[in-house]
Amino acid sequence: MKLKIHQDKSNKHADIVTSVGWTSNNELYSFGDDQKIFRWSGDGDSLGQVTTTLFDAGQSGVDVYITEMHWFPVPPGKGGQTAAEVFAAGATDGKYYLCTKAGRVEKVVEAHKGALLCLRWNNEGSALITAGEDGHVKIWSRSGMLRSVLVQIGYPIYSLSWSPDNDQVLFTNGRNLIIKSLQPASKPNQWKGHDGIILKVDWNLVNGLILSAGEDRKYKVWDSFGRQLYSSNPHDHPITSISWNPSGDLFAVGSYNSLRVCDKLGWSVAMEKLNSGSIFNISWTPDGTQMACAGGSGAVVFAHVINRRYEWKNHEVTLLDDHTIHVHDAVNGSTENLDFRDRVVKVSLGFGYLVVATSSQCHVYSERNWNTPAIVDLTNNGRVTCIQQCPEYFVLVDTVTGIQIFSYEGRLASSPKYAGLRAECVTPQTISISGDVLAVKDKADEKTIYIFESASGRPLGNGTIKHTADIAEIGLNQCASTVGRQLVLVDKNRNMYITPLVKPDLKKLGTMVETFAWNADTDLLVAMMDYKFVVWYYPNVVFIDEDIAPLTKFEKDGSNFGKNAQIVNFFGTQCTLRRADGALVTVRLQHYPAPWVITRTHPEKAMGRSNTPMSICEYKRTMGVSGSHGHTWTGLAYCGSGICCN
Repeated sequence: MKLKIHQDKSNKHADIVTSVGWTSNNELYSFGDDQKIFRWSGDGDSLGQVTTTLFDAGQSGVDVYITEMHWFPVPPGKGGQTAAEVFAAGATDGKYYLCTKAGRVEKVVEAHKGALLCLRWNNEGSALITAGEDGHVKIWSRSGMLRSVLVQIGYPIYSLSWSPDNDQVLFTNGRNLIIKSLQPASKPNQWKGHDGIILKVDWNLVNGLILSAGEDRKYKVWDSFGRQLYSSNPHDHPITSISWNPSGDLFAVGSYNSLRVCDKLGWSVAMEKLNSGSIFNISWTPDGTQMACAGGSGAVVFAHVINRRYEWKNHEVTLLDDHTIHVHDAVNGSTENLDFRDRVVKVSLGFGYLVVATSSQCHVYSERNWNTPAIVDLTNNGRVTCIQQCPEYFVLVDTVTGIQIFSYEGRLASSPKYAGLRAECVTPQTISISGDVLAVKDKADEKTIYIFESASGRPLGNGTIKHTADIAEIGLNQCASTVGRQLVLVDKNRNMYITPLVKPDLKKLGTMVETFAWNADTDLLVAMMDYKFVVWYYPNVVFIDEDIAPLTKFEKDGSNFGKNAQIVNFFGTQCTLRRADGALVTVRLQHYPAPWVITRTHPEKAMGRSNTPMSICEYKRTMGVSGSHGHTWTGLAYCGSGICCN
């Protein structure tokens, strides 16, 4: 992955650029201490200065300098239909200003004594929160009426952020981080975050993780309970800005003449040296393909994320730039360059097909023909947030239409609906599709999974599966019929469960699970569990007898993978993991006879074996019978092959 930088040779601003922000239609507004607002296109071209009365001196005659601005968010489900027309701008005079896109000041609100340092609309746009040099955190209505003073401390608050569900606020207090609930009697959660003053924080809507950056020259990743997940090495200069991208898989880190993009686990994926001075603010486009940076030298820097790589068996796909994809076949050495009219937003590669979503169309390529794709038009300016594939269908999630299931010929199969869908919060970890079933986690009630028929979009059975804890990840097996279809889920406590879909019955498979994946060709399941690499030959055995489940499981020491390793893919006999430092590690699975394994034959195309299922004919436990396990199996089902790890 790389960053493609675009920066004008001469700066439009004559002083520090303090804040930048994207509208929903990919226009950028930049604010500087030269008391000017400039408008920019998505390609980084200046569209001129915005005429405004915002910087006119007030009754006190004090000049107005903007410290931070934030566009009013697009309501959930509206996509690009309702553009952001209003922004809030905080200033050094302690006031915040509600302004239109044209620069007209709609309202001026006296908010703080001293400078107003930071402000943020909540994710729904129903409330605005501000903080300043006076150490107060205040919540305001959309129209500018004071609702409450949430916090009063004796230290300037440099940055704050809303929680994903808008019921908590994260803010800085010197070297400490504080999470405060909106409930008046609640006790705040406070912990030491850095060895220097914390300058910036951000809380992601999708993954719920927290970022912090400070004068100790480090950035850190935290979970919502304040547990540290990652801490960077000290940089050369203080970290002055940090920001999640909308999908929550990457974040950007700004410092003096330096811009870095990191994976959500913290490791750096790309870094570029700039000529911008310190980066005081970073803003991502709604589709997460590029960002803009506010430089201390007056520069406005645009950075495009390119060279993303996707792999499936013998094919490697690379996003060369905003409009070009390179396809390489490692078997025959052939290459193809695919050009697109619009900017590429999402890419998915799997099951012999490449699905590319641009800002206006979705292109579906077969590995047998890279010249004539099936094309699906995306209506109503919807922004694609997620693509998931299975052998028969792929599912497309956008901010206007919601969930749509297509065949690889581009034919719409169904459009499942449920109340409360938030397309911007759907990720590959919270939606899964098979040839007959679609499962999606509810964002409003995170203990609930909705189940639909892929072909019709109708609810399957009673339509939901309920769990006792909040769910983090879900996954469907790909090889069984509807009767044998199974769902695996991992909850927020990192416990993993499996259940059939026809008659849901949650059975626990393990604890301390970091990541899991179904095999794309068979009903094998792998997971990283308590620093072990674990393979389940036949996960369904827990519904027959949980006591024999350990006989169908193989464990391998996974300490060399490190903490927070993630499974990238698992097909055939190969499982690829990415360690917390970004390195890829491949685990090879090999087949050899193992008649003691109680399992059934998997339809393994790679091995060329029979697809005829064989299950356990009869199982008896005979007390007092000699043998290592004291078990007698009558009519033992012999599968002819076992699987274990090198």
